[in-house]
Amino acid sequence: MLNVDGAGKLRGEFYLTGNPGATPIVSSQTVTDGKWHHAVLTAAANTQSLYLDGVKVGSLAGASTEQSRDYAYLGAGYGSSGWMGLANGEYRFKGQMDEVAFYDRTLDPATISEHYAARSAIGKMTKVTLPSGRIHATAAYNPVSGRLTEHTDNNGGTWKVSPPAYSTSSSSYAGTIQRSGPTGYWRLGERGGAEATSPLGDDHAGSYLDGVRPGSAGIFADGDDTAAGFTGDGAIEMPAESLGTGTSMSLELWFKTTGPGVLVTHQNTDLGDTPTQWRPMLLIDSDGKLRGRFSGGAAGLHSAGTVTDNKWHHVLLTGNEGIQALFVDGDHQGSTTTGVDTARFSRVFVGGGYSSPCGTARLRATATSPARSTKSPSTTSHW
Repeated sequence: MLNVDGAGKLRGEFYLTGNPGATPIVSSQTVTDGKWHHAVLTAAANTQSLYLDGVKVGSLAGASTEQSRDYAYLGAGYGSSGWMGLANGEYRFKGQMDEVAFYDRTLDPATISEHYAARSAIGKMTKVTLPSGRIHATAAYNPVSGRLTEHTDNNGGTWKVSPPAYSTSSSSYAGTIQRSGPTGYWRLGERGGAEATSPLGDDHAGSYLDGVRPGSAGIFADGDDTAAGFTGDGAIEMPAESLGTGTSMSLELWFKTTGPGVLVTHQNTDLGDTPTQWRPMLLIDSDGKLRGRFSGGAAGLHSAGTVTDNKWHHVLLTGNEGIQALFVDGDHQGSTTTGVDTARFSRVFVGGGYSSPCGTARLRATATSPARSTKSPSTTSHW
């Protein structure tokens, strides 16, 4: 419906009834200049129009056909000479997009102009001058954020405003996680004791084994929640049921460390015994890189850089029957088209476990904070 053609011009069309072939509206100017542009394609009963940067580019007469398809993509799709002026094939957008919106109605010219103008900078008050001509006050602003940085009052006093500092509370974070529907979630915020409680209820509680020290400093700057510290001699055991039995699952947690070790695993023996079946789903290798996979037959996914810098990192391993993917600190690290199998073992550990070819690997000088697991018969299962 919207594309940039081989000449760098914007094209747009909702397909017309009667299958007349692609006859897109084409902008007169190019849009491949590295600047932000606003594009709108809108249709009424018997006409459609393309707008670029608030200005109408052109229109097409005729009724639009029903537009629904099995798949809808943003930033990629199949193109042809009729639609794009290029050879038939798949084309992927290179650039940036922002503020994408779909509507089930026609947008009129006034609305389109209003949307385009809404991005324009609004003037700020920088000086107040009295009728006498004397300057009463001045204000200076950060050119990027637009926030006030300095104010001079009518007495000549200068007040400087420091940049704001934000810290999400642990309760807000916990609420965000729980709204996503986890079936296993452990905040690891205990300051003592042997039980890793779960906000989901007593049936989901885990157990701190020897070598795990609750009460370590956590990921929240305001210190309102703690994390679990690992000496390299223990782990936390979690309920195996939290992994589910389906082919869709994910796991996520925060960690920081200076050395290698297993983050999350499941195996068929207790910690310290040699299992005959095991699967370290997340671990840090001897090169300091994070590795992850759910299935033994899948290629191992690993982080692009090292994670043994003693800084907090967020990891997410997610997959279904057709793919597995690894994310670190929100960035995609890699994927494999081998899906998640249904094999599950009876013991689940965080912070230690068996890993070949080196045997048991456990975290040292590491704090881990909140871990979660979710599952559903037809949706993704998260750790």
